[in-house]
Amino acid sequence: MDASQFGGDAAHRRELVESTEDFMEALLEHPKPLVAAVNGPALGGGFVLALLCDLRLAGESATFGFPEVARGIPASYGAARAALPPAVASDLALTGRIVDAVEALRLGIVSEVSPDPELPARALARAEALAALPVSATAWARAGRADAEALLEREREAFRAAVLRD
Repeated sequence: MDASQFGGDAAHRRELVESTEDFMEALLEHPKPLVAAVNGPALGGGFVLALLCDLRLAGESATFGFPEVARGIPASYGAARAALPPAVASDLALTGRIVDAVEALRLGIVSEVSPDPELPARALARAEALAALPVSATAWARAGRADAEALLEREREAFRAAVLRD
């Protein structure tokens, strides 16, 4: 999403908020593991999308962060906490700083960094390996997301207030 999409009339902003909420809900409710392959900027909502996936791989050009904090739009601490240690989640959600792929690997945001041209094949191979496993063997890993849902609900209210304010 381009940051310029946050403007416009109240109806446009309401549509933006509702579609964002629906998208996050779909990711949280998806019954199977999700794989993110990030080969460029994953900022703001793109970072949330990656964080709500179960496995994140990055190309060398990937960047991650919540730059919207500087615009008065709250970062998704809930999504960050669903995937990251508390100190890393707090750092990124509070500061809005952007990290590159190498630092993302060091911080545990991603599990692997590969050259950009190799990323699609690496991600597909990982997704195929996950898909071949019995659901009963992978469902437990998604169960921990329930803790993040309470945080995400509070963030939903803050996001609405920030984007829908007049």
